[in-house]
Amino acid sequence: MNCILHPARIIQLLATAFTCLISLTTHAQGSVGIGTTSPSSAFMLHVLGQTTKSGILVESSGNRFGMSISQTGSEAGLRVFNSTTSTAPGVRIEHQGSGDAFSISKTGVGGSAANFFNSNSANDGSVLFSATSAPNGYGVGAANYGNGNALAIWGGGIRVTQLTLSGGTTITSRAVAYLITGGGPYTFSFGLSVGELFYVFNATANPVLVNSIPITAGA
Repeated sequence: MNCILHPARIIQLLATAFTCLISLTTHAQGSVGIGTTSPSSAFMLHVLGQTTKSGILVESSGNRFGMSISQTGSEAGLRVFNSTTSTAPGVRIEHQGSGDAFSISKTGVGGSAANFFNSNSANDGSVLFSATSAPNGYGVGAANYGNGNALAIWGGGIRVTQLTLSGGTTITSRAVAYLITGGGPYTFSFGLSVGELFYVFNATANPVLVNSIPITAGA
């Protein structure tokens, strides 16, 4: 089937395409909004998630980056807001491969590679929380390849997990500190790693053996 367009129709189609191109160029020079009719003027693209839909999905099916963001001015290259009282995370990254789910590289001089800050004094939650379900994994790993300190605390104290031992003879849960109030002698049901640190406090009136090591009373 052959289709022949009238010259006037061809001119009309070309004019429409040209108008769309001009409109796209005009909007691209300003701010483009998806899900909002009033995009922020500080960003080229403003995506506002709806009630049942998230803001944006970036998926890579190969070995290339799913999204590359370059920052050229004083504004942030990427800013994510969750302006509701929802408990959903502002950013969620899922990686099903063997590589890192999230990687930050700092090549410039000065400044931190990552900075986390809780500006709400009424929020008692952690500024940074990490966890693992792998028995041989680590919740937090740190290294200094320049032969310096891997971890520094600029203010405040350290709070660690404490497990109270009041009876029995077996320690089945791993903790940083153990408080003995009764029972013993104790042995660990799990293997201890080389370099692993933990503290044992004996609150009883008599010495207690822990893995055949005597823990002095009151120590």
